Amino acid sequence: MAKSLNVLLTGASAGIGLATARALTDAGHHVWGTARDISRLPTLPRLHPLQMDLNQLAELRLSFDRAVDDAGHIDVLINNAGEVINAPLEVLIGEGLRMQLDTLFFGPVELIGLALPHMRRRASGLIINITSLAVQFPIPFNGGYNAAKAALAAASEGLRLELLGTGVRVVEIQPGDVATEILRRTHNVDVPLCGSYEPNLTRARAAEA
Repeated sequence: MAKSLNVLLTGASAGIGLATARALTDAGHHVWGTARDISRLPTLPRLHPLQMDLNQLAELRLSFDRAVDDAGHIDVLINNAGEVINAPLEVLIGEGLRMQLDTLFFGPVELIGLALPHMRRRASGLIINITSLAVQFPIPFNGGYNAAKAALAAASEGLRLELLGTGVRVVEIQPGDVATEILRRTHNVDVPLCGSYEPNLTRARAAEA
C-alpha cells in the first residue's frame, strides 16, 4: 500500500467534501475533516472530526493547531468548504459579501498561511483549492461566490509559481455544477429593492433547483 497521508479537509460533512473524505479514508489515509457543526460529520475509520468555522479566525487557528498536534504534521490541505448566497450583487454588498469572502477566500488563505511553514520545513506538501467553473462562467445572482472563487483561483496560480522548487505543490480544481447538499443549503435572499430583478432572479433560481 502507498504511504498513508495526513490530510486536512474543510467542509467534510456533505457533498464533494464527504465524498473526498470517504475516498481518502478508504484508501488508508488519515483525514482531519472539518465542519461548523461537528455532529454532521460522519463516523468513518481514520476520519478525525474537527470543528472549524472559516468565518472565525481565532477558532480556525486553534482547530488547525489541534490537527497538527494530533497528526504530527499535515501532508495535504484541501480547501473545499463552500457556501452560496443567492441574491443580486446590489443586495449582497455589505455583510453578505464579507461572509462569502471569509468562507470562500480569506478562510482558505489563512489556512494556507498556517500550513505553508510546516510544509516548507519538510520540503513536502500539497495544497488543493476547490474553486468552481464559475471562475470561467460567472453565475448570475451569485456575485459573492463568483468573486471569492475567482480570487482563490488567482491566488492559487500565483502561489503555485512562488513555491516552485520548494517541494510544496499547489493544485486548483474547478468543478462544474454538482448536485450536492450545497444547492439545498443555498441562502435565497429576498429582494427588497424593486421588482426589476424578479424575472431574471426567478429564472436563475428555477435553473438551479
